[in-house]
Amino acid sequence: MERLEKDDFLQISKAIEIFNTSYSSIQRLCRKEKMSKRVKKKSNKYVIQYSLLIEHFDLKASEKEPTTPRPKIDESKQTAGAGSDDKLVDTLNSQIDFLTSQINSKDSQIDKLLQRQFEQNTIIQTLQTSLSNKIDSSVPLLIDSIKEVRTPAPATPPAPAENDNGFTIASAVLILLTVLLLILFVSK
Repeated sequence: MERLEKDDFLQISKAIEIFNTSYSSIQRLCRKEKMSKRVKKKSNKYVIQYSLLIEHFDLKASEKEPTTPRPKIDESKQTAGAGSDDKLVDTLNSQIDFLTSQINSKDSQIDKLLQRQFEQNTIIQTLQTSLSNKIDSSVPLLIDSIKEVRTPAPATPPAPAENDNGFTIASAVLILLTVLLLILFVSK
């Protein structure tokens, strides 16, 4: 087999064999570098420069023998790996046990939080009920006091004051209310 140099061009099938990668990965690289001098088209097939493949897929490929593909796993070696499969299964089982215990712990925490939330809702509902009862009992008292204030004045008109300058109690009340409203709006 021949030794490849960095300036040599490879067909896609040969690149797949050497770099042990997929056809689509190399094809994507060819499309990306199509305008450069590192990818060419020969007889309706792309060829790609060996150095470009080294840069994108395997930086240590220059140290390897480029003409031989990566070794495939023998079936005889697969039976030797059965011990590692057992370790993997044991590890996965221990992780499953750990995660199951975590789920159980979180479930108990959720149950406790739900219980606390129920207790809080009960307390709030009790407070709302007691407050609404107090408000309901105070409403008739308010209505009675409003009725007392709105009782009509006596039928006889009051005697005019000696210094009648047009300033009455009603206008004084309106002025006071206006001043209070101004103070409230300015303070906000």
